Amino acid sequence: MDKALSFDDVLLVPMRSDIYSRKDISISTELFSGYSLRIPIISANMPSVTGPKLAVKMWNLGGLSILHRFNTVYEAVREYSFVKSYGAFCGVSLGVGDDTDERMDRLYEAGARFFCLDVAHGHHDRVVEKLNKYKSMYPGVSFIAGNVATYLGCYDLAEAGADAIKIGIGPGAACTTREVTGFGVPQVSAIMECSLVKKDFPEVRLIADGGIKNSGDIVKALAFGADSVMVGRLLAGVDEAPFPGEYFGNASSKVRDYRAPEGVHGTIERSGNLEDVIKNLTWGIKSGLSYAGCNSIYDLHETDIDYVITSSQSMLETRTRI
Repeated sequence: MDKALSFDDVLLVPMRSDIYSRKDISISTELFSGYSLRIPIISANMPSVTGPKLAVKMWNLGGLSILHRFNTVYEAVREYSFVKSYGAFCGVSLGVGDDTDERMDRLYEAGARFFCLDVAHGHHDRVVEKLNKYKSMYPGVSFIAGNVATYLGCYDLAEAGADAIKIGIGPGAACTTREVTGFGVPQVSAIMECSLVKKDFPEVRLIADGGIKNSGDIVKALAFGADSVMVGRLLAGVDEAPFPGEYFGNASSKVRDYRAPEGVHGTIERSGNLEDVIKNLTWGIKSGLSYAGCNSIYDLHETDIDYVITSSQSMLETRTRI
């Protein structure tokens, strides 16, 4: 890459449209090949974002949640069982630590069939080993794996059996990975590069995780190749969040006793009920697709959309000034 781009570095160029009404636009997508969601939004598997109550509500609104892994195996099973008892569907998270095999086994016994193998640096031998092991041991399971930010990272995880891959190294609002380690790829460029893996693995789906500030960023992520997005900060302020208005990264000292934390802890503005937030985001996504002349996310992926690189002055023009 000669220059790497983040969401604020680009704007999509409007195209001719024949869409009669934005209400007619479909924003359904595939979480995995053959498994659809009504909206392309996944709540982040973070203790400050997704709990069982929010997971049930997200499912009812057409999206999806993934429960986090920063608890005991017993607590993880209990939370999954709560969601399941309400007839809702959700994912559950795994790491690569000492309790991972037990966590996988107990959650599978409880009925979980959708797992997120979630590691800060997902392009790792241990992630590949766990994917190979669990895909062969447990029938009928589907896996999201990540996080990565390169084509090679996506390729290796797809080859190991990942059904979907999470993209994002350091763009999260509470993440300090880039400052602490010096590593990362700006999110738009990461999505663009990772989307090339679909030429080799067309059945793999991509999730843009981190850096999403508004519905416009969701549209950009989808336009550059993501099938869905994972959001954290946008939902941490809703009434259904575990700690409404409190937000902290998974690698912060609030969650784990890291010597060099790669996340921060702070408060954010309360944003009301989840349904209203999701309605605003989904309406914005539909509006965005209308500017591309696209009736669906599938059409968006099949359309050659131009973009422009912005300047600091253009970003001032973009933002409201009253």
